[in-house]
Amino acid sequence: MTATAVLRPETAGFEPINLTAGGSIVIGRSLSADYRVEHPQVSGQQCTIMLAGGRLTLQDMSTNGTFVDGELIGKGNTVELAEDATITLLVPTVEERDEECAAAPRARAA
Repeated sequence: MTATAVLRPETAGFEPINLTAGGSIVIGRSLSADYRVEHPQVSGQQCTIMLAGGRLTLQDMSTNGTFVDGELIGKGNTVELAEDATITLLVPTVEERDEECAAAPRARAA
């Protein structure tokens, strides 16, 4: 039996990533990244996700930080990913948060 992992981006326009045992994928802005994310705050090589020995791990290679379930991993550090882990490549700027808040539907008092 071959171990596999499927990563499902929550952002529209990005396809799921399939990894097989022994495989790895580099996520980043660089043309050499396996999975490209074109955003000025994403590093050329943001992180590497690896599947080996039945374990799915993430190594942070970024300048700006990679987060797993809200926790900063830190450049050069590696963590094991739990099923349904959330990986965040960048934190919204104040301007982006303001835009999201302005676009969100507002509840009305009765």
